[in-house]
Amino acid sequence: MLIIAYFCDPTRGSEPGIAWNWVIHLSRHCRISVITRQLNQYPIEAHLAAHPLANVSFHYLDAPPGLAAWRTGKLYYPRWLHRAGRLGTKLHEASPFHLAHHLTVATINYPSFLRVPVPLVIGPVGGGESWPRSFRAQADRLTIGYEWLRSIRQRTLRYDPFLRAYLGRCSLLLAATPETERMLSRVARCRVVSMPMAGIERSLVASPGEVGERPRVRIYATSRLLGWKGLHLAIEAFARVATDHPSATFTIYGDGPERGTLERLAQRLQLAERVHFEGWLPRDDMIFRSRAEDIFVLPSLRDSGGVAVLEAMSTGSPVVCFDAGGPALMVSAECGIKIPVTTPEQAVLDLARALDRLLVNPTLVARLGEGAQRQVLSAFVWEQKARRMVDHYESLLHGRLIGL
Repeated sequence: MLIIAYFCDPTRGSEPGIAWNWVIHLSRHCRISVITRQLNQYPIEAHLAAHPLANVSFHYLDAPPGLAAWRTGKLYYPRWLHRAGRLGTKLHEASPFHLAHHLTVATINYPSFLRVPVPLVIGPVGGGESWPRSFRAQADRLTIGYEWLRSIRQRTLRYDPFLRAYLGRCSLLLAATPETERMLSRVARCRVVSMPMAGIERSLVASPGEVGERPRVRIYATSRLLGWKGLHLAIEAFARVATDHPSATFTIYGDGPERGTLERLAQRLQLAERVHFEGWLPRDDMIFRSRAEDIFVLPSLRDSGGVAVLEAMSTGSPVVCFDAGGPALMVSAECGIKIPVTTPEQAVLDLARALDRLLVNPTLVARLGEGAQRQVLSAFVWEQKARRMVDHYESLLHGRLIGL
């Protein structure tokens, strides 16, 4: 099969790491050709020198020089996709594929130019999530403008002729969030299925009950510090329960443009000694540190991924999050508390109630923590996700679709 993965890197997290895990676990079931960006060649080849990977060949590709890079503009990726489509066609002519799968970039906003005459799978992709307008009051004008343009794009998506042609060639669409599933179901003629984007290695998941007793007063978050990540709501909610729980602390791991704003908010709420900003930690260090934490909170308003949620669940931490985006598909009543997205005021109140409910009930924290570990083991380790994906591949090749 052919995989298109603009982001694919064994040394990174987020989308590059997700794509890499899909490739290595799918390669146990399929022979794969991967088209990825030239930038990924060094980390991939260095990793393969130490850890050879059977059944996979990589093809590295760059867009024409002179275009803005992805991090500074969005001209580069569409041109890269065009070249990737032409390379995919040549590879198919030389040795025909049975299937093609567009993995990353994991958004529906940029149609592929791939025209290989085999079943095409897209996703899991996000793009249907939005930052509710009532929650943007504290954002700067540039951010508000970006979110406004993003919402227009979502409303006009069905009229995009390139996207309609792309989806017309698609055999199966995998939606990473409920919002994206609803949006794509109105546009696509093929089957749309929910499948969370993230997964986790089995070796990182502690067995239920293995972590042991904790003081149950340490709240934490792992996130880029961006406005739509909602950390300001979590700090305000913590302020509401801090007096009743004087031993409780809130540690935020991560960095970003909102760090200064969040630090000033903690100072204004007289929480500077109890809200700690630790910055980024290497992934292994973060997972080790999280085993000493208790309650994970992720008040993100439009997160399509959620790797941090799975990492927290794997260590036995119950999760408090909004019932939105990727986390909504990962967290159930057996492993955490999901908060409805209503208004900022109500969201802070509901977050505070959830935190208070956990802080006063160590038994509940332990039960939800064990449920989190069981849920990860049953649904989110990469071997299982790859097997479910292969089930879809085989069903497409046999002319039928199954549900997850």
